[in-house]
Amino acid sequence: MTTQSENMRLRPRGHWTMTDEQYRETWLTRVRAYTEINESGCWLWRGTVNHKGYGITYYRGRGQNCVHRLMYMVTHGVELAREQFVCHTCDTPRCVNPVHLWVGTTTDNQRDRKAKGRNFFANKTHCKRGHPFSPDNTRMSPFVDRNGTLVNRRVCIACEKLRSQWPHYMERNRAYQRERKRRLRAERFAKQAESRT
Repeated sequence: MTTQSENMRLRPRGHWTMTDEQYRETWLTRVRAYTEINESGCWLWRGTVNHKGYGITYYRGRGQNCVHRLMYMVTHGVELAREQFVCHTCDTPRCVNPVHLWVGTTTDNQRDRKAKGRNFFANKTHCKRGHPFSPDNTRMSPFVDRNGTLVNRRVCIACEKLRSQWPHYMERNRAYQRERKRRLRAERFAKQAESRT
């Protein structure tokens, strides 16, 4: 008995019977039909886009892949690792022109963004409550982002003071202090009992 995925693989029609080279040519033709060229030379994807504005499509029946990433892999004949990003020199998410694409890491992408002045958080001058990010009102707080990378972020000191006065924060802080005192007392008693023996 064969499973559904085996049945799909065994079907004698469509892209399952094409060689890799034939499928690449067919896919490139389809992509070119879904693009329009603007004055800056970008090939703008007119098909479906994801929530970040990048074009998405299917390739060999596999899920929704970013078109610019597939375009780079198909035109350069490489297989990219998950941690490798395909970045745009033109900074247009819908662009799939292979000349405008380059491979880099998350760090490379962030450096490029910062060099071009597109870093949203670095360009902010005030916090969400309107306090200025001045040297006397800002501190750097390290935290771990989604990728597990340790990064620094700016924290508004005025907002921190406001938050510390809210009742649920005060109660949580009191509970933490009570637990800390109880733990220190238990450690002290354990040391005293150990020194007596």
